[in-house]
Amino acid sequence: GGNSPGEGNVISGNGFDGILVTGNGTNGTAIVGNSIGTTKDGFTALGNAGSGVVISDGAANSTVGGDIGAGFGNVVSGNFTHGVQIDGSDTTGNEAQGNLIGTDSSGTVELGNAFAGVMLSGGASNNTIGGERASGFGNTISGNGTNGLMLSGVGTDNNLVEGNLIGTDANGTSALGNDIYGIHVESGAGPNTIGSVGNGNIISGN
Repeated sequence: GGNSPGEGNVISGNGFDGILVTGNGTNGTAIVGNSIGTTKDGFTALGNAGSGVVISDGAANSTVGGDIGAGFGNVVSGNFTHGVQIDGSDTTGNEAQGNLIGTDSSGTVELGNAFAGVMLSGGASNNTIGGERASGFGNTISGNGTNGLMLSGVGTDNNLVEGNLIGTDANGTSALGNDIYGIHVESGAGPNTIGSVGNGNIISGN
């Protein structure tokens, strides 16, 4: 994809995941400006049968999104499993920033992924979900079928979750809740950091 008009792809309706980035030595992939699990305009679900984006099994230093105001963010919604899944030991240094995960492209209407908006599991470590919200790097993770964000499993540690809107619209002013928890930490995951000084998450409406 890309952040200029016409550069983004529509990656939807596939029989498994929309995008799979996997394996040791797979490094530095950038996924920007795409509609993943929706129609081109981002208003109607056209889900992939798996997750929207999967980064797994040692893939490192990938970026999903970026400054949403500059067009780097993706719409990752309507998929039949998770929105963004980061899984496996040595899957490290990846960032998901500035995306709409579980809403339509306006950020105000629910278009949820069937399970979690973001799933970190299987020993994924040192990854970042969000960033400085004022600079456009926080995600909107709302309207999903289970949890907004889930951290699961021993070794899933040292991940940072900051500056996100979890359970609200993209303006942070109206409820657009995930169906169960905003954030769910389980099965020995940790230590992880949720929020930072001056850059907390807004977790409401779930």
